[in-house]
Amino acid sequence: MIVDDFIQAPAVVVGGGIAGLATALSLEDCVLVSNGSIGEGSSRLAQGGIAAAIGRDDTPALHAADTIRVGAQLCDPDIVAVVTDAAASRITWLRDLGTAFDLGADGTPLLGREAGHSRHRIIHAGGDRTGAAVMRALRAATVQRPDIRRLEGFELVDLITAAIVPDAGDVVVFGQGTRDIADRDAWLATLDRFGMLTERAVLLEQLSVRQNLALPFSLALDDLSSNVRDRVASLAAELGLAERLDEPVSALPALLRLRVRLGRALALDPRVLLAEHPNATLDDREQAEFARDLSRIARARGAACLVLTANRRFAQAAADDVFELQPGTGVLKPSSGWRRWFS
Repeated sequence: MIVDDFIQAPAVVVGGGIAGLATALSLEDCVLVSNGSIGEGSSRLAQGGIAAAIGRDDTPALHAADTIRVGAQLCDPDIVAVVTDAAASRITWLRDLGTAFDLGADGTPLLGREAGHSRHRIIHAGGDRTGAAVMRALRAATVQRPDIRRLEGFELVDLITAAIVPDAGDVVVFGQGTRDIADRDAWLATLDRFGMLTERAVLLEQLSVRQNLALPFSLALDDLSSNVRDRVASLAAELGLAERLDEPVSALPALLRLRVRLGRALALDPRVLLAEHPNATLDDREQAEFARDLSRIARARGAACLVLTANRRFAQAAADDVFELQPGTGVLKPSSGWRRWFS
């Protein structure tokens, strides 16, 4: 397929696996993007079954309790409750779409018991072909929906390119036009030059500050190398977190949690730091302190810092130049008045 124009839709779903197709089917009027033919990804190779409390001696509460018990304190109880409560209805939904789950002679689902489950609650389709059976049903339902427009054979990097190439002229990032970035490795290298300070950066609540700061460097969080430990220690000293490295993130107050996020954004030595409403969870005193630290750290690193905030006082304390977005026109105008620090 050749796409030579812009496509507008209320939502874009990226991924043609189970999660992507299920999401697309739950929406109205969306674009579904997949780097191959939908239904041909790794989801179809899944051999395990699906856990759901649908047995007569089972309940979502028991399912949740089993999950939390074996979760090594890494589970969010609220998320566990949402998933286990919804599991039975999701099985019904998949059956209604045509998923052929394994049934007994009486027509009820055959349920297995595995791992830490205290009840028989694992349902399979085709024995060890559950992924393939679910994908067949989801794909068939997707292609029957004319409001789900499919772009197959596209990668996310292509979407990024299309999104930032203007109708006229060029976008230049660090001296290189985005039209000239040819492959995903080059895109990733470009993206690493930007650090994002945002509440959308997920913190692993039950893990330590040290482990959270190590995430940009390593996924082996239980056995950090000496090099990673040294880099984390340097970050923590810069952020004022050196005495908190072994504490769980969940125990930290808002200001220190924000410092952990800042550390993650700075870990790969970005040239540009993008801060998205960093003051949103802070009180006035904390805002003053963090604005000073943000300005100090950006200067010391020689990094440009772009702060997006609705608080003019915070902006004036954190940045040299302040611009205001005009809601009617979308134009950025310099803020009037001298730079004022918190009193």
